[in-house]
Amino acid sequence: YLLILLSSNYMAYHEQKSADLSQSHLKDKVSLFISCKDLVQKDFNSKSDPFVVVYIRDKKTSKFKELGRTEVIQDNSYPSFTTQFKLDYYFEEEQLLRFDVFDEDKRGSKKLKDHDFIGSVPMILGELMHEKGQTMSKKLLTKKGKGIKNKKSKRYSSITVAAEKVGQANNALIKLQFTCKDLPRMDSIFGKSDPYFRITRTRGDNEQELSIYGNRENHIKKTLNPVFPAFTIEAQKLCNCDPYTPITIKIYDWDSGDVSKDDFIGEYTTNLNELKSKPRGLQLTRKAKSKKNKSYGTLNVVQFSSEPLYGFLDYLQGGAEISLMTAIDFTGSNGHPKDNGSLHYLENYYTKGEPSRYQKAIRQIGNIVSVYDFDKKFPVWGFGAWFNSTKIVYHGFALNQ
Repeated sequence: YLLILLSSNYMAYHEQKSADLSQSHLKDKVSLFISCKDLVQKDFNSKSDPFVVVYIRDKKTSKFKELGRTEVIQDNSYPSFTTQFKLDYYFEEEQLLRFDVFDEDKRGSKKLKDHDFIGSVPMILGELMHEKGQTMSKKLLTKKGKGIKNKKSKRYSSITVAAEKVGQANNALIKLQFTCKDLPRMDSIFGKSDPYFRITRTRGDNEQELSIYGNRENHIKKTLNPVFPAFTIEAQKLCNCDPYTPITIKIYDWDSGDVSKDDFIGEYTTNLNELKSKPRGLQLTRKAKSKKNKSYGTLNVVQFSSEPLYGFLDYLQGGAEISLMTAIDFTGSNGHPKDNGSLHYLENYYTKGEPSRYQKAIRQIGNIVSVYDFDKKFPVWGFGAWFNSTKIVYHGFALNQ
């Protein structure tokens, strides 16, 4: 059942215009992947803990509104973020994005003033989509518009954004769990490793590598046979819903300090189709500097499950029945019906035929949703009112009662 609840909190509905559904073919759903290079060190004795805030300019107000934030990656001047940003791309519109990079200072705080600003850059989505490989790199700029140079690398701090058309067919929620066996000792002859894994995949003809899942914070201490926690991920993010897209699982040994000190153990390249069979004993290898007859351990897929992610059309095609019901708030917070500031104000309706704000909302939303109602009967309820001179407040009643 679909319930429209109308109350004093719902004030902006009458300003919303119905979408022109005939233009839906002019947009594509795209996802953005973000990485940075040569970020400056904001902390005195360690590298930055970067994260990126993504904004998009609102067409009506021309102000930027936040689209989302990446995860924080600790002690890394070359972060490759796994957070994915999905948005609609309209080729006939100028969609201006802004990427602000920060160094986390106060862990867990959502207030940007608690963190150090590293740099920012604007980017037009259309330019990104028309760039070769849908990938664009730009220098980060200070608030005064100047480039930022990393004193150690002697290169400018930069951000790279890659866009990819979202594959939506056969999307599913995948649950996976990995274990490893007989990993090499990376710290010393007698010591053990502190392993963690990352998942990457390539996109496009240029085989650009995208970081999909995993980070060094989730390492397991002192073991050569790690059992990693199970995790869930959408097939769209894992392989863009293509069961044969190459997916690489990389195993690292965590070391204290920044990511540059971590040791690469080995990797295995697979795809979703192979993961379904929960293979075991997958030999980890190294593409470079691999010693002959050297074992880098094995990877096991001990858990795999897939649950389809259905959309609205899938439910309709499956026979779902929808019933539209409306509830109206009659409590005193909405004001007296004779007050022109009240949502119930009807004087203009009697004199000019102009409906109240509640009536406008019901018509605007109802006209869209009612086409899906299976019996075309629309119950309307009220709460927080007394009537028929009873002086008893009712908190749930039919309007024709």
